[in-house]
Amino acid sequence: MRSLLPPLPSGQARALLVNDAYRCPEHNATTPNSAKNSVHMQGLAADIRADGINPRELEAIANKIPAIKGIGRADNQDYLHIDARETPARWCYDAAGKTEAYYA
Repeated sequence: MRSLLPPLPSGQARALLVNDAYRCPEHNATTPNSAKNSVHMQGLAADIRADGINPRELEAIANKIPAIKGIGRADNQDYLHIDARETPARWCYDAAGKTEAYYA
């Protein structure tokens, strides 16, 4: 998972913060709006944020890392979901944290 974490441009942010990464099935079951087969349970996902960089900017950085196949942007919650699933996927989260169609 560490290899997926995007390098941040110097001077823009103090630290990359991992809000959530591996989840055991019990924790995943109690996480609001989580998928029943979440890639978090495989240790292949992280929800990240960085002070001074918004989710849209983090997404632009993450898009440059070939191993990152899944990107979910949470503008309202100020984080970016990244993962190493097999099939590329893009989505956004609404204000309630539920998955919605991707918007640029």
